[in-house]
Amino acid sequence: MLTMAVPLYRTQLQTLNWQRPSGTVLSSVHGDYYAHDAAPAWMARHLALRYILPLEFMKHVQRLHLDGVRYFLEAGPKWSLTAFTQSILKTQPFLAQASVHPKVGEVEQFHRFLAFCDVHQLMAAS
Repeated sequence: MLTMAVPLYRTQLQTLNWQRPSGTVLSSVHGDYYAHDAAPAWMARHLALRYILPLEFMKHVQRLHLDGVRYFLEAGPKWSLTAFTQSILKTQPFLAQASVHPKVGEVEQFHRFLAFCDVHQLMAAS
């Protein structure tokens, strides 16, 4: 059923003002990095596949870690992906931090997130 929605979703994605990636992007669709010259039409078609292909989160986290990523930041409700990352990389060197969790309080958790980013020098200089 979702397969039938892919062309419509792709058509809608193609109406957006896409830009070529300015940094390194690991695709959650195929687990490889986007080409630096990825065309906007390709990105819309590629992202539309997210609807029908399974997400291999464990594989992607392991790939990022293998490629040298040590900080994992979660944007979104709760901290399920942070906990999953901790489970995947439990014996490896890494740090993970969620930005939002309603049980802690969204403001308090976001302050913790900002402090984490500041302490580990992950914030852009202004």
